[in-house]
Amino acid sequence: MSLEIYKKAGIESLKYFFAKAVPAFFSFIGIIVYTKIFPPDEYGSYALVQTYLNFLAIFPSTIVGNSALRFFIPYKEKMKLNLYYSTLALIYLVFVGVVAFLLSFFVLNGHLSPILLKLYILSHIEIVLLGIFTVSLAVLLASFKSGHYLLFSIIFSGARIPMVLLMVFLLKLRVESILLSSILTLIILLPVVISSLPYLGGIKLNGEVKRCARELIFYGFPLGILGISNWALQYANRYIISLFYSSTEVAYYSVALNFSQIAILTILSGILLQTSPAVIHIFETEGKNKAGDYVTTMAWWSIVIGIPVVLFFSVMSGEILFTFTRKEYLVVSGLVFPLSLSSLMAHLAYIYNKGFELSGKTSLTALYFGLSAVVSVVLCFLLVPRLNVMGAAIANLISFILAFVIVYLRGRMFLPFGFPVKSLLWGIILGGVVFALSSGIKLITANYITRLFLALTINFLLLLPIVFRFRKKIFATNIMREYDRYER
Repeated sequence: MSLEIYKKAGIESLKYFFAKAVPAFFSFIGIIVYTKIFPPDEYGSYALVQTYLNFLAIFPSTIVGNSALRFFIPYKEKMKLNLYYSTLALIYLVFVGVVAFLLSFFVLNGHLSPILLKLYILSHIEIVLLGIFTVSLAVLLASFKSGHYLLFSIIFSGARIPMVLLMVFLLKLRVESILLSSILTLIILLPVVISSLPYLGGIKLNGEVKRCARELIFYGFPLGILGISNWALQYANRYIISLFYSSTEVAYYSVALNFSQIAILTILSGILLQTSPAVIHIFETEGKNKAGDYVTTMAWWSIVIGIPVVLFFSVMSGEILFTFTRKEYLVVSGLVFPLSLSSLMAHLAYIYNKGFELSGKTSLTALYFGLSAVVSVVLCFLLVPRLNVMGAAIANLISFILAFVIVYLRGRMFLPFGFPVKSLLWGIILGGVVFALSSGIKLITANYITRLFLALTINFLLLLPIVFRFRKKIFATNIMREYDRYER
């Protein structure tokens, strides 16, 4: 892989890191605000509805969004972007019809409590608006408009929190204010987002659009099955927990999962986001060997960064939960390690999944993640009654390890990537330094806030010169040479 591509990867990763890190910071603040304002039983009800919302979001984000991302460049090169946008519009109209049907079902259902009914109704309104926003961001991502992607992501994430505070303290609303804030933000933001889409022209629904819609659906449908599998892997555990325990336990698990995903998926999302358009471009222009090199590089960076982050959040989980949430949530600090590690395994599985996506074998992606989802659900039913929420965390970890192993071993048959063994060594070295420093700080003082501040400061000051000194080895400017050495 050329140094020019390597530098571009670093710059784009940094851009997309901020596009996720800044919204994640607001999400982090949101978790703090919501868990401080709403008690665990009320927050647990919202978590269940949010889980349902995440399920509905699979269609716009996974089926339509991935198709928009994959086919933007080919349609642009053929000068058929009007057809491209018309196709997306037709597919999305079908989704809106399905959402309307589901909304009528919840309205006519007489078994829901008033608060849950209100939350479910609002969730259907939000998903229609959020889906348009998500697909639009996918188009911006595909057209390398990282600045627009960054701006809109930050605005959407940042505007909701003050709205929630106003609704709670001035209008005396409760947990429904979280959904209402998203709806109002999207109503204001969507006209600007849509107007910024590249080469947006007139939309016409004709026979050619229907044919192209079938092409996009055939590509995206297996990815939709993948999305359902990912939903089952990450969120279905909440429903299984609710079968055996109260909404309080659902809130406990949700808070631990949210903090763990902030630790890993958000920090590493810059790598994953820029990989999608970049690796498609490399695959189309330079062939699968270069694309395989690129995927291996992204896996290298993910491991080197991910292991220290997992260990830091795991060691300091009690301090983080005590500082930023209610004291009731301290009981789940032990969940952070298995959930953070499972998030790292999930991220690596998504990276290596590019082998299936680029070769058109998305059905295999759906099959393997679906298998892992089934394992997760079965393990949850076996472990949750015995181990409470820890059983759900263990099931989540085992399932994502299985997904990563299968996707890696099978994916390399279609795209020549490798596993960067040396990055694992660097990750363990840096992670060991983080673990030793953070554990030592916990022995110095009993104050949780002081511990967290000292751990952040000292780890940063000591790791920065180490990373700078060995930056070329840590981030592997010639990764395939290192990998080939291990292969031989």
